[in-house]
Amino acid sequence: MEKQYLEHLKAYVSAWNESSEVKIKQAVADCVAPHVRYCDPFTDVSEGIEPLVKIMNSVSQNFPGIIHELVGEPAIHHNFGYYHWLARMDSDKTIPGIDYVEFGPEGTIARVVSFTNMADWQ
Repeated sequence: MEKQYLEHLKAYVSAWNESSEVKIKQAVADCVAPHVRYCDPFTDVSEGIEPLVKIMNSVSQNFPGIIHELVGEPAIHHNFGYYHWLARMDSDKTIPGIDYVEFGPEGTIARVVSFTNMADWQ
């Protein structure tokens, strides 16, 4: 199951690089649970694919050209994991973060709690 978790994490991070709600929704369709819960320092807790897609699209619209990438290998055990990421801006600025995730019984991502320094985004 850990291999499936890793594949879902990679697909999820890659989905942050899509440039429209339609493409993002297609990218997360198989890697997140229908009632996925998400929160970061900028948003309240959201629940469901549609709110998550809107958050992801907002980032791509507010930071054109942004690229999200995994840093190193995620750590996964049981149905939990975490990974470090970087957001690379067109200006060559990089912003680090870390996400903690919980996987549902079917192996898709059920919860994401994302951490990043808010000041880095300004």
